[in-house]
Amino acid sequence: MSPGPTLLVQRHVPGARNKRNFTPAEPMSDPPIISRIQRLPPGAWLGLFLILAVALRALSFGYSVIDHDESTYIVIARELLQGKIFYIDVWDTKPPGIFLIFMGILKLGGPLVPMVRLTAALVIGISAFLLYLSALRWGHKRAAAALAGFSYILMTSVHEWNFAANSEIFFNFFTVLGLWFFLARPRTYLPFLTGLAFGLGFIIKFYVLFDLFALWLFHLFTAKGRGYSGSPGSLAKYSLGMALGFLLPFSVLMAYFASAGLFPEFRFATFGLPGNYVSPFRIQRALGFFSEFHLVYLPFAITALLLIFRGSDRRLALLGTLWMGMVWIIVILPGKYFHHYYFQLLPPLAFLMAAAPDPAIRMSKLFAGRARTVLPIMLALVIAWSLSLQYRKYIARTDHPREIAAYLEHRMSPQDKLYTNYATILYASLQRSPLHRYVHPTLITDKNHVKAVGINVPLVMQNVTGQRPEWLVIRGNPHHIIQEYIQQQCSPEKEFGKDITVYHRRSPSAR
Repeated sequence: MSPGPTLLVQRHVPGARNKRNFTPAEPMSDPPIISRIQRLPPGAWLGLFLILAVALRALSFGYSVIDHDESTYIVIARELLQGKIFYIDVWDTKPPGIFLIFMGILKLGGPLVPMVRLTAALVIGISAFLLYLSALRWGHKRAAAALAGFSYILMTSVHEWNFAANSEIFFNFFTVLGLWFFLARPRTYLPFLTGLAFGLGFIIKFYVLFDLFALWLFHLFTAKGRGYSGSPGSLAKYSLGMALGFLLPFSVLMAYFASAGLFPEFRFATFGLPGNYVSPFRIQRALGFFSEFHLVYLPFAITALLLIFRGSDRRLALLGTLWMGMVWIIVILPGKYFHHYYFQLLPPLAFLMAAAPDPAIRMSKLFAGRARTVLPIMLALVIAWSLSLQYRKYIARTDHPREIAAYLEHRMSPQDKLYTNYATILYASLQRSPLHRYVHPTLITDKNHVKAVGINVPLVMQNVTGQRPEWLVIRGNPHHIIQEYIQQQCSPEKEFGKDITVYHRRSPSAR
């Protein structure tokens, strides 16, 4: 693929002086392995990225619950496929986009959890390929551009909170798709396509707006260097096209809920809830969260900082600063310091990695003449670490939800109802519908969530017991209304682990 506008990349001219009086060394010939990499066609890169993404996550595919968000998406998607109505029969704080994606995955058939996680791995691989293509459009060589793709895969597959199929994995795909459109040679329709890609990510999670805003600011500062005129009229036209594309998916979604008579519910979840959902900002927690990210990704973070402050490509430094800065704002300010929020920072960080061979940061000397041995060893170590982590967490550790589902599968009659405060995935595994619409467990157990959404928890619990569930899977101490129901009408059947109990409702004669 041909690179984008050559003005995107600023290179030093030998003998030229800058504020650091840096003069790059004479260009050296590429090692043989790098030369072979340069000749790989795009299809080979896509295959490599997909294979690596799947291989680095494969041992996690079968474990029932890594993250309750993922379980919630599966259960709600299954209910929607059976004709249930979002915001009426099932409810969640996330925009509907993620549930539409999971509905598509479940329509493919196959084992629920493995299919979802395999799809997430493939999406990561494709996202890595789009980062590779975007780096080519920026002007990097193929071997350097590949660093962006490989970095993204490695960073998304080396920690235990990486392996669930969370919403960030899917909206990151649209973010890097938008980047690929954004970096293309100027065309009238490209601002619209850029905005459309980010708009599709926006209906998965609203935080995507900050990624788009960063690219828009970058265009505002560099329009002339990217082949646009830079005049006020041109900037206004570009901004309008981007805004129209961005708003299209959201407008379609809003029109759908309005036509279905669900606009009040949609309006509350979209415009009312986010303000309620924000937690108080605490500077110490924010600094700890910020610091932990840089410790987790220390080699990548150090490289990115060197590129931003010392790299020869100042346009890339500007893009990296704007993009990372805007994403950090939306990740930090809501006060929800969940580790999977780090995912949103990985596309800009990975994109910067394509510039790691920049002589200005003097890192290429570390690998000069050693690429044949150093790179394969590093890759092998990362793969070994990732697979060993998954083995400890998802193979060697007991999978209680799977055991419970296997235990109940042949004991439940088709009409039996199930209630659980433990693992939401049991509803999907046992093909049962949840007995209330607030599927994610923390919506009715976390006081902040209860207040933000405005849930009458006692009423919800009374509705659950009013349906007289035959089976209950309880962890710890349930709500007192559930506890009273268990004491009056149920008997313990089997215990799993230290604090998980399966209860069965007694027959009337046995009470």
